[in-house]
Amino acid sequence: MDQHNALPERRINFTLHSEQGMQAAITEGMKETSLYIFNGIILSLVLLLCVLISFAVMFDRFTCSRITFLWFVALLVPVSSFLTSFAIYNSLGYSVNAITLLIPFLALAYAYDTIIVLTHTWLSDADLRRDSSSEHLLEVFATCMPSIVITATTSIGFFMAATFKIPNYAVMSVFIGFILITTVFFTMFLYAPCLMLLTPAPTFTSIPDTAPGLIREKSCNLSRTKRVYAYEISSSRLLKLFGILVLILGFIAPTYYGLNRVNYNLDYRQLLPSSSPRNIGVHYMSDLAWPQYFTILFFIESPPDFSDPTQYLEYKKMIADIEKMEHKLPNTTDMTWINDFCQFTGTSPHDSALNMTLFKKFINDDIYKAWRDGIKFSFNESGHATIHTMLHMVSFKDTKSLGDKAKLFSNARKVVSKYPQFNVHPFDTDVGIADVITQVSGALSWISMVSLIAMFLVSILIFGNLTVAVVNSIMSVLVFLATIAFISILGLNLNPFYGTYLLFVAALAPKYSTHFCYFYQQMKRINTKALRKDRLHETLRKSFMPVFSSLLCAAVIFIPVAFCPVAIFREIAYIHMIMTAIGFVVSSFLLQVFLVLLPEAFTGTHFLYSPIH
Repeated sequence: MDQHNALPERRINFTLHSEQGMQAAITEGMKETSLYIFNGIILSLVLLLCVLISFAVMFDRFTCSRITFLWFVALLVPVSSFLTSFAIYNSLGYSVNAITLLIPFLALAYAYDTIIVLTHTWLSDADLRRDSSSEHLLEVFATCMPSIVITATTSIGFFMAATFKIPNYAVMSVFIGFILITTVFFTMFLYAPCLMLLTPAPTFTSIPDTAPGLIREKSCNLSRTKRVYAYEISSSRLLKLFGILVLILGFIAPTYYGLNRVNYNLDYRQLLPSSSPRNIGVHYMSDLAWPQYFTILFFIESPPDFSDPTQYLEYKKMIADIEKMEHKLPNTTDMTWINDFCQFTGTSPHDSALNMTLFKKFINDDIYKAWRDGIKFSFNESGHATIHTMLHMVSFKDTKSLGDKAKLFSNARKVVSKYPQFNVHPFDTDVGIADVITQVSGALSWISMVSLIAMFLVSILIFGNLTVAVVNSIMSVLVFLATIAFISILGLNLNPFYGTYLLFVAALAPKYSTHFCYFYQQMKRINTKALRKDRLHETLRKSFMPVFSSLLCAAVIFIPVAFCPVAIFREIAYIHMIMTAIGFVVSSFLLQVFLVLLPEAFTGTHFLYSPIH
């Protein structure tokens, strides 16, 4: 075909469009994209090394060899997490599909958070009096591990989603759950011991002379900036008013607007490299053929006795309901043996019954014998035909996408479900992917809801304070919903790939607020007389650098991916950037504003209300 089209004297060009060719092109696109993904991972690992170096400079605790070795151990955490989770996943009998290719992104993004938070806490608290490095490690675990555990408790919801009725999303949820759990495990039992050995804490140092519970940071511009920022947020009414306006106008209103505009669709061209010649075939089918003529195959496993007026009447009612479906073309464009049979016998499909004794002559006619491939039948001794299974091809117009196909299949199933006696199954070669598209909404809603509720319940137990747990959960939900809404506003349609990545967003959303909320609430336990500005400053001291660093390390993975030739991965990169931007605004500004707006009695050491002395 290519040789034919290459000749200039040929006036007709042929385009071959097939499932096999599409699969080959998609595979080629994945190979091209893998280079961009690899470059992004390398870039993020280099940035992780830079983060460790910056901590070394800030706390003066590393040598070059120690930084390099610690960085290497840090790399082992996401790798070990992914390989262990994948092994468990495989041993449970789950299969690998295209969507599971996105899992390594989650392993890296979550590992960066746990590693950087643990490292920063270890180094920032190193000036406290300790009897040994092991005691210091226990204190570090007591300081930061509760918030890390809270971020991982969305895994409870993901494991619960294993019972979800849609297999693709159920097994994906199990995989995500294992990633979260194993990442925490390897951070605690692989990375933490190496951190203790490479950077042992100084022992028997003098007790700091600062106010109880507060550690004085080294004098630097960043420390002064955080202190001024904490003071301004806790005292400035203008900043608080601005924060409320940002929440309402910048988040709540766009989120409401965007969630009401969410569409579900997948264009095969999103899976192909932009230079692939297969795009032409998809263009012909999606933009030219389907909008004018698209056929759904109705496989009828238990046809009626067409010679029985009662049974045939029920069948005609079903066909009449199919005729009423939206975008249905005239029935003259449909293909069914009944129309040809009536034309052959000089009868009408609207007759009360069909004379099935004439069927043998019809099916053996040279013109109509092709129907032998679409009907299974038998004859009795008198020559009366009984139809055992049959095919009815129904035509539609204005089918412009897989999303439109999904709606058609959904409506077709609703129609035929009214007639269970005929056991009808609508079918098309794209029915599988079309069904998955319709499942995105339910899977995303149910799995994310269960996961975030599980996180909320565990955070209540760990925080020991209902108000802070509620604020933390609200901010996590806000990051998740706002990401979906802004995707919709930017014109991206949700598909199975985006749906899966949004499950990652649900898994990662708590990290943007949990560490801040936990340290803010715990400061009241350390120093019951701490003022809002002191609580906020200490929260920023412990949380801002690690959260911002992990956020940045995860984001740079997608910088090269945003320029890859396959649209689906470019747009996943955009989704991650959107989540990163939303998470940064929420964690660095909105959350701080609303923590200081809350009455201190409700964010203290008691579950609901802490008396102010």
